[in-house]
Amino acid sequence: MHLVQIFLPKPISENTASIDEHAKVREILICEFDGLTEYDKAPASGYWKKDSATKVMRDQMIIYEVQCEEVDSIWWHDFRLKLEEDFHQEEVLIRSQLIQIL
Repeated sequence: MHLVQIFLPKPISENTASIDEHAKVREILICEFDGLTEYDKAPASGYWKKDSATKVMRDQMIIYEVQCEEVDSIWWHDFRLKLEEDFHQEEVLIRSQLIQIL
């Protein structure tokens, strides 16, 4: 079994288009994987620097998780590219881990 995590920016306000984009993500993941876990009430904060000359950047994220038997790398690659376009991101992090259900 694999756990796949998707890190997306949290909407800045209640009136942003990204709220609709998050609803689409939920719908796609539920249709594709029959469910998901969404961490949105206490969003994670991300910190990064593009290079040593820039200041540290920060944003807040919502994390989505799904479980699947196999990871279809092509599907996930295409989904990541769509998310980067829909959320206007240079890069969206999607990662998978092999897990054992206990």
